[in-house]
Amino acid sequence: MQHNPDVNHEEVLKEVLEQFQDVFNSKPLAILASIPKAEYWRFFINFNDQDIRDSIAIALNECNDKDLDLPMEQFTDAHCEWDEFLKEEGYSVEKHGTFSFREYCNLQRGWAPYEDREPGYLKSLISAFNFMLHSHLNNQPQHPSIDFIKNIHRLAAGDVKRTNYDIDDKLAGVPGEFRRIPDYVTYQLSASNMSFNGLSELAKKINEQHLPLIFIVKNPDLERDDLIPLCAVNAPEKSIPLAEIYLGDILGDPDKYAHILSEIYERFGNPPANDQDNLFLGSMLAVDPQEAMTESLNFLLETYQYSLYHANTPEEKLTAIVTFVQDCEQLHPFIDANIRSFVPILLNHLLIMNGFPPSIMHDPNHFDGFSVAELIKEVIHGMKIVLAMATNEIEFEYTTDMLFAELSEEEKKYFNFFVGQVTSITLSKPEYNFRGVLFPPKEKQLSPAEDLPNKDDKTNINP
Repeated sequence: MQHNPDVNHEEVLKEVLEQFQDVFNSKPLAILASIPKAEYWRFFINFNDQDIRDSIAIALNECNDKDLDLPMEQFTDAHCEWDEFLKEEGYSVEKHGTFSFREYCNLQRGWAPYEDREPGYLKSLISAFNFMLHSHLNNQPQHPSIDFIKNIHRLAAGDVKRTNYDIDDKLAGVPGEFRRIPDYVTYQLSASNMSFNGLSELAKKINEQHLPLIFIVKNPDLERDDLIPLCAVNAPEKSIPLAEIYLGDILGDPDKYAHILSEIYERFGNPPANDQDNLFLGSMLAVDPQEAMTESLNFLLETYQYSLYHANTPEEKLTAIVTFVQDCEQLHPFIDANIRSFVPILLNHLLIMNGFPPSIMHDPNHFDGFSVAELIKEVIHGMKIVLAMATNEIEFEYTTDMLFAELSEEEKKYFNFFVGQVTSITLSKPEYNFRGVLFPPKEKQLSPAEDLPNKDDKTNINP
C-alpha cells in the first residue's frame, strides 16, 4: 500500500470538520455519547483483522475440502504444521476441541480472536479508554506526560493474559513500567506494517538520531549481499546473528541512497516464513533502559508541545499529533502492548483534546512503519467511520448481534460485562433528535458522568 507523501489532506479534513460542526457542534464527547455501547469494541480491534478467516483461508488452499469438517483435534493431528499457528491465534483443546475446523474458523471474527489470544483484552482496553475519557468529562483533559502514558499502559495491559508480562523473567517488568531489558527490543517490519515512504522517513529519522533506533537483520548471510550495507550488531547473549543496516556512509549520494532503500523494501517487504533474514526495527541499547526511555519520551513530549504550539491549521495540528504517536510507538518503551496503548487510547485522547473527532484505525500497526502523510489519511478516514457510527450511517459486514449470537454463554457474559463498563456520557437536557440519537443543543455543555471516580482519586481509576 503506497501513497503520495505530498498529498494535501486539507480539503478532506475540512469536510470532516464541517460535518463534525454541523451535527455535533464540534463536541467529541457528543459523538461518543451517540455510539451504542455495544459498538465500542470496534475502537480496539484492527478493522483489517475483524475477520481472521481471511488469513486462514490462504492456508486452507493447502487442505482437502473434507479436512475442513474434521474435529479440531483430528485436524491438528493430520496437519501438525498448523499447531504453532493455531496456538498463536488462541486455539486450545479445552475451549475449541469439540468444534470442526470449519466451525472454528467461523468463530474467528470480531473481538473473538483477540480474546482467544490474550484473554482480558477488551476488559483492559475499556478501562484505559475510560481513564482517558475521565479528564475530558471533567473539562480538565490531562496533557500528555510520562505518568499519563504509564497509566494508560498499566490499564491497557494490566489484566491481559498471555502477554510478554507473563514471562517468568525479572526483565519483563510489569505493565505501566518501562522495559528493563538492557538490549535492543525489536519488532518486524514488512509490507503489512511498512510502506516505502514510511521506510524512507524512518531511515531519515535513524540517520538524524531522532530516536535511539536501528534497522536490524536477523540471521543474515553477510557474504551474499554486496548491495545492502550490513555490519555486525553488538548485542549481548544473542543466539541468532544480528546485523545492522547502516546507511550513514551513503547519505552524500542521493541516487545510491534511494536505490538501496528500494532494494531494502523489495527484499524485506515480503519476508520468508522461517523468521530468518527478516527486517526488524530495534530501539535502545542502554545500561539503564528505563532512564533511556524516560529521556527519549521527554524529548518527544517537548517536540510535540513545540509543534502543536506553532501549528496554524487543523492539518498542522493533526501532523503534530500523528508524528508524536508514531514516535512513541517506534520507540517501543514497553515490553508489550505498545500499539494498543498509543493508538486507540493516546491518539484519541490527543484528537479529542485538540478539537478533532475520535478515530478508528483500519490497521493500527501502520504506525510501525507508514509515513506520516499516509497515517494522516488513515486517521481522517477513521474519523469518518466514527461519524458514520454516531449517525447510524454505516453498515458493517458483521454486526455485533451476529457476532454475539455465536458466543458461548461464558463469552456472552464477558462481552456484556465489557458493554457495562463503557463510560456513560450524559448530555445536558437534550432538546432535539437526529435519526433517533440525542444530541445536546449548541449552547449546552456536557455534564460529567456520575459513575466516574473523583478526578483527584489516584487510587481508583478503574471504572
